[in-house]
Amino acid sequence: GSGQVGSGSTAAATSVGALTDPTRQPNLLLGLDGVGLAQVAGGSRHSIAVAKDGTVYTWGDNTFGQLGQGDQEQRDSPTVVLRLQKKQLELGRAGVTFTPFA
Repeated sequence: GSGQVGSGSTAAATSVGALTDPTRQPNLLLGLDGVGLAQVAGGSRHSIAVAKDGTVYTWGDNTFGQLGQGDQEQRDSPTVVLRLQKKQLELGRAGVTFTPFA
């Protein structure tokens, strides 16, 4: 995995049973506990969330800098995009290697 699930791990489910096991429970995204979210989008290798207060969080693969963090380091849990603070944004979508905002 690329960490796009936001669980703090890059471990991937390796079987259909792991995805359909009725004993599995949803996990809270690390770093988003208590954050009111306005929008969430997931691409094939990274994810994005915009909080109700406008704070943007990204996580997952960052090979092409698509997380907007100013580097190319993978993030395994939601991380605030500091350069987008105090901006009025609407989340577009999470592409494979890009993240468009309007």
